[in-house]
Amino acid sequence: MLFRSAVVELKNPWTTLQFFPESREMKLNGTLMWLNDSVTSVDGRWCINTTDQAKVIDPILRPSRHLGGISASVVLLDPGHGGEDPGALGRSGLQEERLTLDLAKRVRAKLVNAGIKALLTRDSDHTLGLESRAPMIRRTGAQVFVSLHFNSTASRSIYGVETYVLAPRGYDITAGGDSASRKSAANNGNRFDGANTALGYHIQRSLRLWLGSSHDRGVRRSRFAVLRDATCPAVLVECGFLSHAATEERLRSSAYMDSLAQRVADGIVEYTKAVRAARPPPRPPARK
Repeated sequence: MLFRSAVVELKNPWTTLQFFPESREMKLNGTLMWLNDSVTSVDGRWCINTTDQAKVIDPILRPSRHLGGISASVVLLDPGHGGEDPGALGRSGLQEERLTLDLAKRVRAKLVNAGIKALLTRDSDHTLGLESRAPMIRRTGAQVFVSLHFNSTASRSIYGVETYVLAPRGYDITAGGDSASRKSAANNGNRFDGANTALGYHIQRSLRLWLGSSHDRGVRRSRFAVLRDATCPAVLVECGFLSHAATEERLRSSAYMDSLAQRVADGIVEYTKAVRAARPPPRPPARK
């Protein structure tokens, strides 16, 4: 997290936007969001990129412009890794592939209880390649795709949760380092840039309200294969760091996993509500 020497705040009774000069970080109603470009000074005024206005802020403040033409009645949950690909490994032996499957099954149950059809890309511990996951969106008729993961890093002090959406065409991922060809490539998932942001925001906000702001690593930008190739709004959620001892210990608790699943499900439900609210009203029958 960057040290903030100044904050530019815009506020009304419903919304608070906080921008951090010379940074890609901002907060929207308290939830951290990563911009595509830094807040910069132009003629003595702090300015944001027009793409950030259109694809980061607008989808939350004016969702009807981005969600009005889509549906969200079928959710495809993707437990990351599996089989020959165990994913991250905690210091005490906790495996990401098993955690993601456990979490996905819990999220599915909670979505079904909320009246939402929910499916899994895998329902057992078997190998499922990256190239096989996104095509399942079309095969299942899914309208929302959520890939579930747990993080790991060399630093044992880093903790928190983060939600990734596809970076818009031509812009860097949050971590930087994308090649020019990757940045300029046209990806299926970019057709849903606004909806991706809305979905990511609702899930990350739900997790932040539960865990607290110190755990909020924000809605970030990447070009993960499952996001690039998605044919519906899609996000990838990193639900905690297995490399952080206290987090790994909490993830061993069934009660904690159930609460985590509830918060992910709550975020998805809020997104589906936003999609329904954005639909245009039905036209009255024509007079004869």
